[in-house]
Formats: sequence, structure tokens, C-alpha cells
Amino acid sequence: MKIDNNSVEMEAMAAFLRGDGGEGHRLQDKFLAEFHESLKQGEDFCSCTEACKHHGHCVDCVTIHRGHGDHLPDCLKLILQRGDI
Repeated sequence: MKIDNNSVEMEAMAAFLRGDGGEGHRLQDKFLAEFHESLKQGEDFCSCTEACKHHGHCVDCVTIHRGHGDHLPDCLKLILQRGDI
């Protein structure tokens, strides 16, 4: 599954922007269902290249980084710098 610039999620955002929240949420639910199924199948979506015990657990990782004032782990900083989001 492709996460970055995913076509279903892109359609969801287009729906939200045109004021169709119902369709936007329906598409986001579809996107997340596909993501969760991919996780169950063992796909690894973590953008971090470090071998860390928090690999794949972004909420925990970001919370830790926020807790010590670094706010975002390097893998997310790289995504922002590339302009992927």
C-alpha cells in the first residue's frame, strides 16, 4: 500500500475542500481500513531508518520527542523537508 499521496486520501481531501464532508469521511475510512489491513499483513510503513524499539509506533515516538523538546523525530522532519506532505 502506498501511503504518501495516496489516491483515495487525495480524493477524500478534494471532497472536504468542495464541502462534501460525508464523502470525505467515507473515503478516509476506506483509506484507513486499507492501511490497517496492510498492517495486519505485516507491512512496515515506518519512515524511520533507525533500529529503535518504537519503530512503527509513530504516536509513541512523536510523544517522546515532544516530551524532550525535539517535537518531531528526524524521519518526519525529512518528510516535511522533501515536501511530501
